[in-house]
Formats: sequence, structure tokens, C-alpha cells
Amino acid sequence: MKKAFGTTARKTASLKSSSGETITDRSKQMEQWAEHYKNFYLRENVVTETAINSISSLPDIEELDNSPTEEKFSKAIDSLAHSKAPGNDSIPAEVLHIAGKAFARVALKRSQQLADRVYPEYQCGFRAQRSTIDMIFTVRQLQEKCREQKQALYIAFIDLPKAFDLVRRKGLFRRLEKIGCPPKLLSVISSFHDDMQGTVQFDGSSSAPFLIKSGVKQGCNLAPTLFGIFFSLLLSPTFKLFKLVRLRAKTSLKASHSEAGLQRLTTCLAHACSEFGLTISLKKINVIGQDVSQAPRITIGDHTLEVVEEFTYLGSTIASNLSLDAETRKHACQRGETWTAYARQERRLNSFHLRCLRRISGSSWQDRVPTTEVLEKANTQSKFVMLSHRRLRWLGHVRRMEDGRLTKDVLYGELSAGSRPAGRPMLRFKACARGT
Repeated sequence: MKKAFGTTARKTASLKSSSGETITDRSKQMEQWAEHYKNFYLRENVVTETAINSISSLPDIEELDNSPTEEKFSKAIDSLAHSKAPGNDSIPAEVLHIAGKAFARVALKRSQQLADRVYPEYQCGFRAQRSTIDMIFTVRQLQEKCREQKQALYIAFIDLPKAFDLVRRKGLFRRLEKIGCPPKLLSVISSFHDDMQGTVQFDGSSSAPFLIKSGVKQGCNLAPTLFGIFFSLLLSPTFKLFKLVRLRAKTSLKASHSEAGLQRLTTCLAHACSEFGLTISLKKINVIGQDVSQAPRITIGDHTLEVVEEFTYLGSTIASNLSLDAETRKHACQRGETWTAYARQERRLNSFHLRCLRRISGSSWQDRVPTTEVLEKANTQSKFVMLSHRRLRWLGHVRRMEDGRLTKDVLYGELSAGSRPAGRPMLRFKACARGT
């Protein structure tokens, strides 16, 4: 390609300075980027004393301060990633940071015991035995049961930009103390954040290092758990009632049966984020209204949230009318265990599946190769069988969950209010599973 077309000229987009002037010189652009990130990471967001005092104090777990055994260190080292490419200094990452990463693994196991103290049931992010499928399935079941019993449903999708980077460390460490983190473990955790430095890489060159004083340590094993603790404590004093929340690094979901209820939820969340030093991206918040007479009007401050018909939540398309058409156009079978799919949608998926297999195998319709032979040659199954297996395997997984898990309660429960309409009911997930 290079011989035929020659080398591609590298173009750099123009950049504006803080005063609004356009910068075209690459060296000055590097300086601007470095200045931007330096100012961003040097600022420390304020966490109010009210927010800290709202957290209940828990007794220290003294055994978390015990010295780690050789066996635990060995397991921590074995769990480290390997075969990584070396950096600019040609020193392999494993050699340079092996001790710190091993300590981080040991501290992670102990931090997870603290997290279990404060994680609510609906927290599925960065948690063992939980996944995005849990919350996607829960949202779809909630939609399905509200439609079945003629209850309105209002959902807000909240986005927290730069959430990991805006965590105030002093506030985080004080919260860890309040939930029972002993002194030695707290000292180890804080040491991973002392004298952190960063550089900006732009156009093949690097800037001078600068201090990073805010946020959890990016790329560290401890970061997701520490942020999970921080966000769970943010929500705990604010949302005492049932809320549907799935923590991702930056996205959560709130649901209510009334417009006024959803307004209270979003207002409480905005206030809690302000108390804890986080910000909400008002441009990226969307609201969905299911079976509502008019579009909901939800506000945060002076900003009215946008109402949409569908939203991509954790990679899956959630539609206000429960349609899977947009979802099946994007994914051939991914997250199919959560679908309540009609026969026409499964037929369309299977047709696409077979068309791809025939193209890969080099056969066409003129060759008159039967479908069974195409599937046998590819050593695979039809989409009908795949979806059936996925549903049954998922149902078995949910059935084996302990009582009290949100996913299980939503599947086997029903709404306390509302009534089923007369006539033939809409297709439900349980009917799909029985049909398999």
C-alpha cells in the first residue's frame, strides 16, 4: 500500500488556547495540552463535612492489618498480567512494578472486604459474581412487568464525566476510616497515590511530568474498588428507598413509576454529587417514559433533560416500547439471554447467520447446499438453538442465585400495584423460555 500510494501526510488538528486563540504550532499545542491536564489534576474538589458526617461509622476490621503471608504474595504474583510490551525505556512492565503490583493485589483483596460492608445489593459494577447482564436483564424485566400490569415507568440515564479523576483523595481516605479500614491498610492504600505523576503524549513526543493530586490511580487494581466504595457511600444516605442503580465508571440508571418520583431521584443525585465533589454531564442525561400520556419534563437546576425513545445502556439498546428491532440490528446474539424476542426477529437473525456462514464457506444459493450441511460444516448451530441455550443457561444461573438478589426478585416477583389488561397478553420472557 505504501509503494502504491506513498506515505500518508500526518495532519494535526488546530487547537485553541485558554484565551481562544488558534494554535497551529505542534510544540505550542503540546504545551497547551500539558497545561490543560496539569491544571485539571492539580485541582482538588471539595467534599463537604455534611457528606462525611452522613456516613455511619463502623468498627475497624483489625485482621486486615495483619502481615500478608508468603502464600498470599505468591497468589498475588501469579495473578498478575504477563507478556506485556516494554515501554519507551525498554524495561518490561513486570520488572519495573512487580513489587507494587503484588502489594496492590494483596491490598485489593482486603479492600474488597470493606466494599462488601457498604455495597448495596443493586451494585453490580466491579463486583465478583455480578455482571452487566444482571442489570440489563433487570431493566428489561422491570419494563416488561410494568407493561404487563399497566404501570407507567420513568427511567433516567445519568452520566458522570471524569468520575475516576474527580474523586477527592482526602475525602476518600476519611470515608475508608469511617467504614472500618485499619491504619496500616489505609497507609498502604494512600501510599499508592502519593507523589503521582503524569505526562502527556502528543504527536510522538512526551511532555514534562506533572503532579496528579486528584482521582484514584488510573490503571491500578485498587481503583475500581475504591471508586465503588466512594460512589456507594455517595448514594447510601441519599437513596434509602428502592433504586435501580448500576455503577459503571460513569453511568447509572434511576427508575420510578411517576414523573414526580423521578424528579426527586435526579434532584437527590445531583445534590449528592455536588456534596461529594462530582459533576453530572447535563448534555448526556436522557429520560425514557414508558406507557406515559405525555413526555416527562425532568429538570436539574435550570436544565431540562432530553427525552428519548431509546438509549444504549451498558451496550444494550433499551427502548420505550420494549422493541428489540434496534438491538437485533446491532448484535447478532450478544446479550441474547435477556431478550424477549418474537419469531420474526429470531428468523431474521438466523437468516443473517446462515448468510454469513455460506459466504465464509464459499457456497451460494445456486449450489443448493442444505442448511443442515452448512451448519455441520461450520461446526455450529442455528440462532434458534443458540438463543434457546442461552436463555436456559441464564435461567439456571438466576435460579441458583441466593434469595434477595435483585435479578432473581424481579424475575420471580410482580408489581404490588396495577392490573393486567383484558385480552391476549404481550409476549413475556417466561413464555419465551417455556417455548424453548
